[in-house]
Parts: sequence; C-alpha cells; structure tokens
Amino acid sequence: HHILQALVIGTIFTTSLVATLSFLDIHISEIYLLSVFIGLFIGSFYPDTDCLASRIFKIKQDNRKIGWQQTFQEWKNKKNARDFKNFILFTYSITLIILGWLSRLFIYYPSYWIFYLITHKFSGEYSCVDEHRGSSHTLLGILIATVIFTIIIGLFSKYSMFIDPSLLYIKMSFNQIITVATSFLIGSVIHLLQDSISKSGIQWFRPFNNLSINGNYSVFQKDARMTYLNI
Repeated sequence: HHILQALVIGTIFTTSLVATLSFLDIHISEIYLLSVFIGLFIGSFYPDTDCLASRIFKIKQDNRKIGWQQTFQEWKNKKNARDFKNFILFTYSITLIILGWLSRLFIYYPSYWIFYLITHKFSGEYSCVDEHRGSSHTLLGILIATVIFTIIIGLFSKYSMFIDPSLLYIKMSFNQIITVATSFLIGSVIHLLQDSISKSGIQWFRPFNNLSINGNYSVFQKDARMTYLNI
C-alpha cells in the first residue's frame, strides 16, 4: 500500500508539475521525472526495512483457486491471466527484496547507529533498540537516512564509470541527485503519515519526545481514510 500510494501521489504531483511548467513555457527533462519516481519508490518502502518480517521481504503471489467455470477454455483463460499476474508479482517481489536488502544494509544500519549515538548523547534516558517502527519511523531517522542516501547516490554517480565504463550514461548532475534525495525524503514522510493513523502509530520526534501519534486504521479492513489522507 505504501509504495502504490506514494507512486500515485508522485504521478499526480509530476503531472501537475509538468502541466504548470509547460504553461509557463519551462521545459523539464524526462530524467528529472524519472528521478522523482525512483526517489519516491525507494523512500516509500525504506522505513519498513527495519523489519525482516515486513511484506517488502516476501514473495507476493495470487494463490486463490480459480474454481469451476462454464467451459475449459474459460478456466484456461483465467489460469493464464493468473499466471501472468503471478509472473509480474514475482518480478516485482524480487526487485523489492533486492532493493530492500540494499537499503537495509547501506542506509538503515548506518542511520540506525547514528540515531543510536544521538540518542545516547542528547537523551540518555531513551533506550534505542533495533525494532520495527523504531528509528526509521521517526523524523530524525528519516533525515539521517536521506543524507546517507544522498551520499550513496552521489558516490555511485561519480565513481560508477570506473567500475564499468558502460555506466557512464548514469552519471547524474548535482540537481538530479538533489531531486532523487528530495523525492526519497517525501516518499518516507508519506510512509510515516500513513503509519500515523494506524492503531500502533509512530513516535515522530523520538528521541527528543516520546509522544505517540496513532489512530484506529487497520490495513486488514476496508477503510477509505488512507485514500483521503493521500489526497
């Protein structure tokens, strides 16, 4: 839900941005639009890389039975449609798992330890533990992760050509790097806003304030409030 909703918001935002800039006769490169989607995509799932039980680390498949159909051809068509859907879901799941592990190893762990050091420096009473909806579900944790993400993107853009000359085409300008980083931050904040209306809620301002913001929304029930929040 987090990823889909963040990308929907990104689609609406980029469409509005392009329309506005076109009206003002200002051209925007397609690479910037791609940068927005890349940042939103990674940022929207990043907070949940703190938990290996998260759905981003699981293979998604539609295992529902097709059931009895009027004809064999109708049953076969539905089976083929389900098989194609599962292929798409499998490809998407593998991509998400790889990106999830990379984000966990190179963004979450470093940001967690920085968060841990800040916690014990300025708020010794707070016990910082590696837990779901812990440091990666706080505003400070997201800001730290954004800085680390920006550094990683910058270093990769600068030195990727030395790893493989064919990667020269992905070299990014400073403005493109900032665009990706800003989109990452926005995607992560959208994730936190969505979690804020869940029953367990989150603590936005840890470690400086332990106030928990929550609602009674459940992902296991049909509830339109998440859609309203995104709008």
